[in-house]
Amino acid sequence: MKDHPRSILFISYDGLTDPLGQSQILPYLLGLDSKGHQISILSCEKEVAYKKRLQEVKGLIEPSKIKWHYLPYKNSPPLISTYFLIKDLKQKALEISSKEKVKIVHCRSLIPAMIGAFLKARLGVRFIFDIRGFWADERVEGGLWNRRNPLFNALYHFFKKKEERYFESADQVISLTNAAKKYIEDNFNVQRPLEVIPCSAKLEQFSNIDQLNREKIKKELDLPEKAFVLSYLGSLGTRYLLDDMMKFFSFIKAQSEEAIFLFVTNHNPKEINATAEKYGLAKESLRVVSSPHSEVQDHLSLSQANIFFIKSSFTGLAVSPTKMGEALACGIPVIANSGVGDTAEIIESEKLGIVLKELSEEEMKIKAKELLELKIPAQHLRNSAAKYFALESAINTYHHIYSTL
Repeated sequence: MKDHPRSILFISYDGLTDPLGQSQILPYLLGLDSKGHQISILSCEKEVAYKKRLQEVKGLIEPSKIKWHYLPYKNSPPLISTYFLIKDLKQKALEISSKEKVKIVHCRSLIPAMIGAFLKARLGVRFIFDIRGFWADERVEGGLWNRRNPLFNALYHFFKKKEERYFESADQVISLTNAAKKYIEDNFNVQRPLEVIPCSAKLEQFSNIDQLNREKIKKELDLPEKAFVLSYLGSLGTRYLLDDMMKFFSFIKAQSEEAIFLFVTNHNPKEINATAEKYGLAKESLRVVSSPHSEVQDHLSLSQANIFFIKSSFTGLAVSPTKMGEALACGIPVIANSGVGDTAEIIESEKLGIVLKELSEEEMKIKAKELLELKIPAQHLRNSAAKYFALESAINTYHHIYSTL
């Protein structure tokens, strides 16, 4: 296929200075920049993260031709601030599109899609709806919008109507999972075949362990030499089932006295410790550590398995956990529950770890025993990470979409 570089405006409601910006936005766009596309980014930056990571992000962007524009993220007062932020995003996006002669607007999630649809109608640009998830339903399931409240119910219906319109008017729809793809194609009239691009990882980073740093971290965390270490990586928002993960670990602990649960997270340790207490787990059984993104692989490599239990629901259809590819690239098997995107199907078909069909005590006991006896060659796990979650593969798919729109 002949390359056809395009002028792209990428719009994100998340900031580049958010951890997600550095793991799930910039790596893709830097790769696309290297393929010749002229990329402008418009993001919403949160004050604390912006102050903390601005220079780091600028350093990543500087060697590229990417132009970064941003607005301060505001969510107070609720609803009103969002309305004005959307208005400001529209104005800024219109300015950028006119100045840079943008041909394609790539919208990450539903609110940016509102800007993309506006630009398509105003300027005739191509519009990519990269859904990430079912945004309005996520807010309901996360408890942010109680639909018994007439205002939130009206908002829910408003955004669901918008979502339907964008599925059917976008020049390209992108999903994280095949499960979400099937739902969308069964229920909406999309213009082109829907592309699936799962959350990918810089696999070379996660397979390249700094052994000296690893040993240093091991000493700092005071990990017993022969302890079975179960790890959890990332944030612990409303979607993640901390209680169930802690309960599962309690069954591991019952069978392996020295077992340690290692959390590599920025989450408040007090909440993690309080949850452990509910299941009779001493604080000494836990390690909670925050890690720079560049050293996450050294922390992960200290574990024998990585766990993520995620709420199984309608919105779970669209979930692709980034941590899965990262753990596999480290050569670590994964433990997950079913009903979350394509996760269970990939784990079971490739034999990459353990899937719990239900989060009952009986099944947890059985699977905890299986996990302690599990032996999977690290190279098989790394090969599977490359098959499903390689960043270069994702970049090539985006490149193909950009070049053919």
